[in-house]
Amino acid sequence: MKFKVKSIRTKLITLVILLTGSIAVFVYTYFPQKFEEQELKAIKNKVYTMAQLSSQSVASALFFDDYRALEEEAKPLVNNKHIKYLIIHDQNDSVYYSKNSLLAGNVKYQENNLSEISADGTIFKAAVPILFRGKNLGMLYTGYSLDTLYKEVWSMRKHIALISCMIFILGIISVFIMERFITYPIGEIVKTVKEVSQGNLNERAKKISNDEIGFLATSFNKMLDNIEQTNEELETINNELEKRVLNRTKELQEALKSLQKENQQRKLIQKALKESEERFRGLFENSTIGIYRSTPEGKVLMANPTLIKMLGYDSLEEIQNIEDISVGYLNPNAREKFKKLLEEKETILGFEEAWKKKDGNVIYIRESARIIKDEKGNIKYYEGSVEDITSKKIIEKELIEAKEKAETSSRLKSEFLAQMSHEIRTPVNSILSYTSLLQEELKDKLP
Repeated sequence: MKFKVKSIRTKLITLVILLTGSIAVFVYTYFPQKFEEQELKAIKNKVYTMAQLSSQSVASALFFDDYRALEEEAKPLVNNKHIKYLIIHDQNDSVYYSKNSLLAGNVKYQENNLSEISADGTIFKAAVPILFRGKNLGMLYTGYSLDTLYKEVWSMRKHIALISCMIFILGIISVFIMERFITYPIGEIVKTVKEVSQGNLNERAKKISNDEIGFLATSFNKMLDNIEQTNEELETINNELEKRVLNRTKELQEALKSLQKENQQRKLIQKALKESEERFRGLFENSTIGIYRSTPEGKVLMANPTLIKMLGYDSLEEIQNIEDISVGYLNPNAREKFKKLLEEKETILGFEEAWKKKDGNVIYIRESARIIKDEKGNIKYYEGSVEDITSKKIIEKELIEAKEKAETSSRLKSEFLAQMSHEIRTPVNSILSYTSLLQEELKDKLP
């Protein structure tokens, strides 16, 4: 069930009732309790002081076993109207002297609980040792009546209750006074506000007093006058706006037709771009040569499947995880040479270099690239293509080796023929020389 406060008057009455009630309960509970605690503390000190004085008085009589002297010494404590019982035990814990032992037994005088108050709350119990010349002769037990204290506390509660009722009545009276001079004028203004909220702008608030509430009523009436004047101005402006809206609507319709045409053209352009993008993607992914984009620092931004496979990797992410792609060049200075040429010419065609694949095998590549810059002329990335020319390099190497072998064979042939000519010419010359000598010797002897 929800409690709904309908008026300020009800709120004030509820607030005063709760406030005064809380104060009354607090005063009725706190001050008597505080008074009781302080009085109990004073009684405790008083009782223990009286008990200690009595224990000192009866100590000598108990020491000399003089019962009559002990009775005389105990009289000041026994004759006190607040003392309900007095029990003296000797050092054997036997009762040596007692007054009103029946009451003492009922309140269990030897059980000294934490509060030192009897179970029925009427007796304050105290127990002190009886000492004589440093020797413990027994215990003195006494009980102090708390009836007077509780009577004083009850009297205080009655007076506090009377004062709380007076405070409560004064609070209710003050609520009715405030209701007459504050809530009633506010209620009249609220009635006017309800009429205005229902559309009756001709209603005006009554000015009942010349205080702040009267000023509020006057200001509210002025506000209504201003609203009424503003409504008239708004009506005029509204008529003007309707005319402008009609004119603007025509302009917007024409603009809408123009936007529709632009939208159709944009769709055609988007379709062409999409087709172009698909063609580029097809060329990029299905190209027989490797295509890439990389930062000047050697970070790969994009690479097609051909390049990924060519370099021996399994995925684009694997290449992109390489911080500097220049580690793949077999020659460690190749990347710097490539960057220097590219920055000088902005375009390189046919840059050949050896490349070490992921598995360690070496291939030969022919690289072409260009620099892509932003509007401010700063380098955005390198864009280029890579072709595997390993087979061509192998063929070239084989041709060079075959040429070198042919040249070597030709040179060996020439050297062999020259050697053979020399070897043949030497004996022939010897034969010819001997022939000439024989001819000279036999010239006259033979026909």
